[in-house]
Amino acid sequence: MSEARVEKYLVDRVESKGGRAFKWVSPGTAGVMDRLVLLPVPPEHRDIVNRYIKLVEVKDKNQKTRPLQNRVATWIQALGFEVRVVDSRPQVDEVMR
Repeated sequence: MSEARVEKYLVDRVESKGGRAFKWVSPGTAGVMDRLVLLPVPPEHRDIVNRYIKLVEVKDKNQKTRPLQNRVATWIQALGFEVRVVDSRPQVDEVMR
């Protein structure tokens, strides 16, 4: 079976479970995996998951997120993951606590 067909099957299976399978591109980092799979996190596990998985958007000081970024953040938050926007070192320190 071709890689494209396997990848489509993966995406379909993830979505059938209510998750998201984002195509993961990381310029400048060779060898990054093809997909970032996020499955719904049960409420009783969210504190632990969010302690170790950080989804962060970095902005210039006082810059706002774009509407598309807000929509994607909403999808991710609906799965039970925390999404943070940072524009300063103190905010980064807060995320890392």
